[in-house]
This record gives sequence, structure tokens and C-alpha cells, in this order.
Amino acid sequence: FQSLLGEKTGEEVVIEATYISCARYDWREARALPGQSLSHHRKWLQCWQCVKLADLHHFPLWEKGVHDLLQKHFQELSLIFLAYCRSLLGSGSAEDAMEMSMDEFHDFVVDVGLETKDYKFEMMQNQFIKANATNTAQVRAQRQEEKRDAQSRGNDDPMWKKRQDAPKKTKGTNDGQEAKKDAELVLYEFMAMLVRIAFWRCNPTFGNVGDKSELVPVPAALSKVLNEVILPNAKRDDSALFKEKIATDKAIQSALEAFDQKLKVWYDVHTQS
Repeated sequence: FQSLLGEKTGEEVVIEATYISCARYDWREARALPGQSLSHHRKWLQCWQCVKLADLHHFPLWEKGVHDLLQKHFQELSLIFLAYCRSLLGSGSAEDAMEMSMDEFHDFVVDVGLETKDYKFEMMQNQFIKANATNTAQVRAQRQEEKRDAQSRGNDDPMWKKRQDAPKKTKGTNDGQEAKKDAELVLYEFMAMLVRIAFWRCNPTFGNVGDKSELVPVPAALSKVLNEVILPNAKRDDSALFKEKIATDKAIQSALEAFDQKLKVWYDVHTQS
């Protein structure tokens, strides 16, 4: 009736009636897991908001499953990430010590045995680069636009008007900020890369012509790679746990208080230029 009344075109009515959509997982509904502190839960939510996976197969059908898996192992994955990041002694700044370079990523791959005969490090490098990309949202939008036919674009605004109405953004990042090509991963990029690698490691021939192998869904692939490969074999950074132990151990605190003045004198002598 909307078409007959002129409220919508025939094409718009058909598209609205047949368009297949899937609601995104609302991460705001997520709650802290048993034993997960509120501070760690807030850190996890800050990390998850930045994870970009929209171009992976069947997104967002599996979004909640991946969210729950990563939240469950967030603390351990954070310690693993820190263990392979550049050490403070070899960094130009403390910020560099929180980023993973390609060489450090290679160390991680070797340590956990992530390579298979069908999925080598050279292929994983593509996922490193993709996770480090600053314009994933624009690329996905461009691909979606290329899939549309000429008829479906007939009611679009002319290109000159789109350019005129477009928000003025600096080319580069998803939010319009200036892109910085750093070739290093921060924690949320590391998380996104693990999801991508897990999918392609379990489905190395996906998309090939004539491929009849059974598809391993993204959450199942991530669970398999985490529980069988990464978590049992990866190094952890235990400096934070050591610091927490010292801060809560009464005997250690008493000893430090007893030698406080002597330690300050020793520190002053050995740190003055």
C-alpha cells in the first residue's frame, strides 16, 4: 500500500520486506564475570569497544560468542601481550613498551607453535597488518557500496552532494583522526588479530573455488586456538602480579619500612650523576 499511496517506491518496499539484517551485540549489557574485579571489567569494555571485526565471515552473528570468550581470558591475554611487548630497557619510551612489533609477534608465533602446514607466518603477517590498519570502517563501507547495482543506486544523492554533505574528516582513522603508521599493535589490535588468525588457521582454504571442507565458526575457531595452542604455551608477564604480592604481603611491607632510610640512601648514592 505504501507504494500505491506514493509513500515509498516499489523498490524501497521490496528491500524493506526482504532485507536480511542481524542485530549487533550490545556490549553495554555485559557484566563482570565471577571473580573479575570492576576495574578489570572496565578495562575489558574499553578494549572491546575498539576491536574491529566487521569484515570477518558472518559478522555479527558470532559477535557475542567472541566477546564472551575474550572476556573470559582477557586477564591472561593481557599478560601474554605484555610479555611479548618491547621491554622498557629496549624502548625509546614507556609507550613503546605497551606495543607489539612484527619481530615480537614472530617470537610469539614461534613460542606457542601457531604455524601449521597450511597456515604459515607469512600469511599471519597479513592479519597483523589488517589489525593495525586505521581505516577498516571506510574499507568495509567501500566494499559494500561496490556490491550494489546501478538500479539500487538510482535514488541516491548525486556524488557532488555527498561530498558536500560529508563530514570534514582527516583521512586515516575510523573516527577521522589523523592516521599514524606505527607498524605496531596495541592490546585491542592484538585481540582482533588473534580472532582473525584463529579463523583462518582453522579454515585455511575458506573461499577457494571448489573447497568442500567443513567451516569452523569464528567462536569455535577462537576457542580451539586459545585453549589448545596459545594459553598452554605462551609466556606471561608476571611483574604486575609480583607488585601486587609485595603490596599485600604484610611481612614484606614491614621489612621495607624497617630498611626505608637505608634504601633511600643507597638509591640516592647510586642514581646521582
